[in-house]
Amino acid sequence: MKTLFTCIILSFGGMILCAQPASAQQVAPLVPKFSPPKAAELIIRFHEAMAQGLRTGGLKVMKPGTVRSKLKLGVENAGCFEGTCISSSRAILKVDRVAVAHITSEGKNYTIAVRVFKGRKVMGSGTGRCDICTMSEALETMTRVAEELGTRTEEPPPMGTPPPKPAAPVVKPKPKPVPPPVAKPKPKPVVKPKPVVKPKPKPVVKPQPVAKPKPQPKPKPAPVVKPTPAEEPREPGKRGRSWPLWPGLVAGGAGLGALGAGIVLLILDGEPVKSTCRGEPLPNLENCAEIYDYTIGGAVLTGVGAAALAASGVLLYLHFTSDDEKDQAAAWRHLVVTPTVDGGVMVGAGGRF
Repeated sequence: MKTLFTCIILSFGGMILCAQPASAQQVAPLVPKFSPPKAAELIIRFHEAMAQGLRTGGLKVMKPGTVRSKLKLGVENAGCFEGTCISSSRAILKVDRVAVAHITSEGKNYTIAVRVFKGRKVMGSGTGRCDICTMSEALETMTRVAEELGTRTEEPPPMGTPPPKPAAPVVKPKPKPVPPPVAKPKPKPVVKPKPVVKPKPKPVVKPQPVAKPKPQPKPKPAPVVKPTPAEEPREPGKRGRSWPLWPGLVAGGAGLGALGAGIVLLILDGEPVKSTCRGEPLPNLENCAEIYDYTIGGAVLTGVGAAALAASGVLLYLHFTSDDEKDQAAAWRHLVVTPTVDGGVMVGAGGRF
């Protein structure tokens, strides 16, 4: 009788366990919470990405559309990450496990945190960050974080399945003691005879060939140096004229002209200018306003003329007496022109005769 009663109770309990809804085994992804708030369309896209990642990670996930329809809240106000909204959502959805997410955005930088609760206990959590990324990259980050969290969260066994009984311990018989092996004597190593080393034959040294004396080159004949025309001796009585004639003639002509002009000026010196005299000039020239004063000019021209004539004489002498360029250079070194105090010029010349 007791056995029958126990079977009836166990059957009734199994029926109760099997009658529990299958949704209690699912993970309900709640609507993500955004800071700052975002548009409803963007919130739905991140909600779908979180559910897809949890499902790829191996969890049984309630459809996101079913979660939003059962909560009967606007998407902008349905975001939940912590607090009493988790327990109230779990009671409405009739599930033990929920997944929540918090997304913080600063420009194009996103920080994503995902958690899975079983009752009030956190079963697992994961975070991810996406810096300077597009919207598609941010959604991929949400899917990746949820997938990694799903792989780390253990799936509970289905309801109504009795826990496995621990297996009875298997008693292994104790092994019989094995006698120690008898040490066999080691064989003596066979000593091989050393091989006989044959002496290497000495190399035959070949006699080196005697070097033949190299033929010495024949001495080349010295080149015949022909005398250049400049080195040919001059015939006696012929001498070249290295000094030209025209400098002496020019100096002589210029000296005669200057000497004549200087003499004329000296003659006119002290004579009255007749155009400035009142009548005939008197002996003392009192009636004349101007008198010719050519003392300095006459003296200078006379001196220059005399010097030019002297230089002309020297040049003519050099022309007729010198026969090469060395005599010309030596003659110029001995020709001296010195001005005098009274305006005249003194010319001196020296040479070899």
